[in-house]
Amino acid sequence: MVIGDSNIGKTVFINALTDNHEEPVVKTCGVDFKQVTRGNFRVIVWDTPGEQRFRKAIKTLYHKATVLVLAFDSANSESFINLEQWIESINQHAEPKLKKVLLGFINQGKERWVNAEDAEELARSHRF
Repeated sequence: MVIGDSNIGKTVFINALTDNHEEPVVKTCGVDFKQVTRGNFRVIVWDTPGEQRFRKAIKTLYHKATVLVLAFDSANSESFINLEQWIESINQHAEPKLKKVLLGFINQGKERWVNAEDAEELARSHRF
């Protein structure tokens, strides 16, 4: 499951995973999913909307996840700051053994507001 604020690149990332580069990217409303198959390995990736109004519904899906990918846009400091709210929600509603991965998107041509050291510190402090 990929979670994070809206308009940071979650759907673009999932489309890249599924080799679906031609599909136009539209704002995710509700929850979408894509399946990735490589040989005998199959993964279903859940794409979630980042808007506040959908967060209650997203919490109910944490129990279905094996891995949560918390995403942010390195050119959008607010998306990084808001990860604390996402992490708090995960800690309250997900299984403690759930694996968490931090993923920062780097947009070419945009100034980075979040550096790698800050992202690494966040991951370390929350035991990702």
